Amino acid sequence: MRRLIIFFIVFALSCSAAAQEVGADYAISNIRLPRFAPDNSEVFIEFDIVNFAGAATVPATILLVNVNSGQELARETLPPLEPQSSTSITLSFPTNLLAAGVPESLRISVGIDEVEPETSATIANNQARVTVTLPGAGTSVPTDPESTPEATADSSPEASDEGTSILGFQIDTSDPATLAILAAGIGAALILLLIIIVILRLLFQRAPEFGAWQPPYANVPWLDPNTTQGRRQSWQQYAQNDFPPFTPPVTEGATHVRKLLTGLDGEKLGNWRIMGLRISQYDQYGRVSRSQVIISKRQARRVDGIAKRAQKLNAEQLARKLRPTARAFANQLRKKISTRSGMLPLALDVRFQGIHGEVHIFFELYVTQMGHWRQVDRWEPEMTVTDKIIRESFTYTLFGQRPGESMKDFSLRLQDDLVNILVEMIRRFEDTTQATPGRGIDRVDI
Repeated sequence: MRRLIIFFIVFALSCSAAAQEVGADYAISNIRLPRFAPDNSEVFIEFDIVNFAGAATVPATILLVNVNSGQELARETLPPLEPQSSTSITLSFPTNLLAAGVPESLRISVGIDEVEPETSATIANNQARVTVTLPGAGTSVPTDPESTPEATADSSPEASDEGTSILGFQIDTSDPATLAILAAGIGAALILLLIIIVILRLLFQRAPEFGAWQPPYANVPWLDPNTTQGRRQSWQQYAQNDFPPFTPPVTEGATHVRKLLTGLDGEKLGNWRIMGLRISQYDQYGRVSRSQVIISKRQARRVDGIAKRAQKLNAEQLARKLRPTARAFANQLRKKISTRSGMLPLALDVRFQGIHGEVHIFFELYVTQMGHWRQVDRWEPEMTVTDKIIRESFTYTLFGQRPGESMKDFSLRLQDDLVNILVEMIRRFEDTTQATPGRGIDRVDI
């Protein structure tokens, strides 16, 4: 959008500059039928003069000449015309200057070698012809031009009106200068239209919001930590997402806790909707707000639709469909971070929403025993549900810019990391109803 606006601005300025360099362009148009005085003593020739281009700086001479004899019949001086303006002219001459009963061709000219040089490319419409036939002796002359077949306006090329009327203005489509002005006007109108569209979008389109959600188990009163329920409640705050422990345990007694979102049938993410995604940098004080990028509602609905079809898609197909979202995240984030802050780690937050009675939340606790991860507990949290909506969120952490990694390479690598996380999040590869340990995880009940 920004590049398009800049292009139209440059285009309009160039057209305006070209138009400003063009002088006046006079043209004779709208020649009416000649009419006669009631006493048949004078002939009146009426027409319009239009200035299609820039302002005129000198007066123009209007001449009416008999083409056959070369005799000048009438002359008038026209003051300079403003751009895109017109004026009506009436020339008159005595009828005794023409022979009765003989068609006479008269030539009208304006501003030749005054407003426009005779060699100008637009000089043709500065001349026009009109034919007048005086009635013979003893013939009455009506004053209504429409009933005077002998008094006719010549339709030769010199007298033709090559212009087009637009909103009451005569536009000479054969004149390059006029076309330049018309192009500049169209460009200016397009720019104005784009500016209006941008203003309307800013006024009526709200920026994506992420807000602060609380899971339904966050408002439960604190339980005795010496009880099983109290210990489970303490572990819940450390569960960030549904990823199981991936790396082999390195320390005996190491722990890992995760949360699972399922439907009533135990399907992973069944009946849950993805409502929003956000990525931002974080440090020891929390999220860095200036680096925050929130996905649009349209993109969030797209990711949610992909998640609903996850059972029918393999990992490669999911990655291909999710890459546009990852690319949008990475490109927007790149604009908000600098080389000094690029090394900060990143947090990807995903918001979910479900209907009470249609979804489940489970927590699983793992511990390292004898060099293996073992599941030691699994439970549903104590919850306080005040309405039919249940909200939950996942948080995934990603590496920031690594040493020796350019900003471009960091952006490309971030796209791949985001794709991998989203694919693993929505893949339906686990049977959560039985809590079957996977990836080398053994289960031990307590």
